Amino acid sequence: MPVTLSNRIPDIASRHDSRGDDLHDRDPRRRLIVALDVSTAAAAQKIVAAVGDSALTYKVGMQLYTAEGPQVVRDLVTSGRRVFLDLKYHDIPNTVGSAVSEAAKLGVSMLTVHASGSAKMLRAAADAAQMSARDAREIIVLAVSGTYLQILASQANVLSQESQVKEADAAFRQSEREYQAGTKPVIDRNRSFVQFHTEQQRLTSLRADLVKQFMQLARLIGLPVTQVLTLSEELPAEVPQAVPVEEAVKLAMENRADLKASNMQLKAALEAHKASKAEYLPSLGVSGYYGLQGINPDKGVGVFQAAATINIPIFQSGRVKADIEQADAAVSQRQAEYDDELGAVELDVRQSYVDLQVAKEQIGVAAQNRKIAGETLTESLDRFAAGVTNSVEVVQSQETVASAERDYVSSLFTLNLARIRLARAVGLAEQFIPNMLKGN
Repeated sequence: MPVTLSNRIPDIASRHDSRGDDLHDRDPRRRLIVALDVSTAAAAQKIVAAVGDSALTYKVGMQLYTAEGPQVVRDLVTSGRRVFLDLKYHDIPNTVGSAVSEAAKLGVSMLTVHASGSAKMLRAAADAAQMSARDAREIIVLAVSGTYLQILASQANVLSQESQVKEADAAFRQSEREYQAGTKPVIDRNRSFVQFHTEQQRLTSLRADLVKQFMQLARLIGLPVTQVLTLSEELPAEVPQAVPVEEAVKLAMENRADLKASNMQLKAALEAHKASKAEYLPSLGVSGYYGLQGINPDKGVGVFQAAATINIPIFQSGRVKADIEQADAAVSQRQAEYDDELGAVELDVRQSYVDLQVAKEQIGVAAQNRKIAGETLTESLDRFAAGVTNSVEVVQSQETVASAERDYVSSLFTLNLARIRLARAVGLAEQFIPNMLKGN
């Protein structure tokens, strides 16, 4: 019985059409699953190399997994392939749920559980897969939004640098005219010339970085790296007031998928513990049979059989005690894991909240420095035009403005990054971030 896990962003996206990871996609490569029914990773690698991009999904069964372990799955996922883990899980719900969670962490796209397992076992597997998928989506949203914010910051830096180039060009032209007129020495003219070309070099470097970041964003969202993207907004400078930290912690406890998955595993362990204790109790079974007996159905004779059995576990106390102790150990382990997860979630929220508060203070200081630096540059240019000062003061003021602009953009980026990290910390990144970055 297949259980679908979270989709992944394949590393080979640039070599094939990335329209989604649905196996029913029109691309025949997405419908084909190649079985790696071999005993070594080397033999599996030969098959993958021979198939190439003709298929995107590979089945890892008991033979290969037993021989090579989870590393063979990691290698396939890292190379951009999808993995169908065919181990046919069949055990108590707690064990199957935990196994599915670990398989999701490996990055497999599908796996199998034995259909003859109990309904609780199948539900535990499905719930674990859903929690893992939700947590994976949150991580993907965080990665894409972080790159998106980085591009917005880079665009702001490019615009700021373009302004710096224009100002340096104007200062150079003025010093050139005054040098030609004999009112300024050649050193002022040369200093302005060097500053102008330095600003141009910075602009070229920033533009190149921006192009590469656009390529990275396109690859993250499954588009060709040659796709031209245009972002329709700027880095938000004003943000709404965040919820109080205690409320944020409460939201995290209610919404974090990883915490829910840990809690489900604890509940499954408690149920297994109850079941092990119930082995001391007697059990009653009733069975029956009815059918026709004869040469042909028309002349058959109705026959039936009924039986009732009662099982009293008199001589099984040792085995039952061992089962209970094993279940106790499982409960203790899951309880410790859940308590640790609780502490980690709360720490994540409180640290994100501190980062947000610090970023808000930094943006205020950076905005004030930016304003003062701009006023200082204007005054230096006026003094230079009046012949009161030389180009040294102008160049220093230009550097101060450039530094203040970079600090301001960096503070904006840090502020908005702190916002999305807080959204991730409370488990609401998938709902919050699309509204935050919805464009103008």
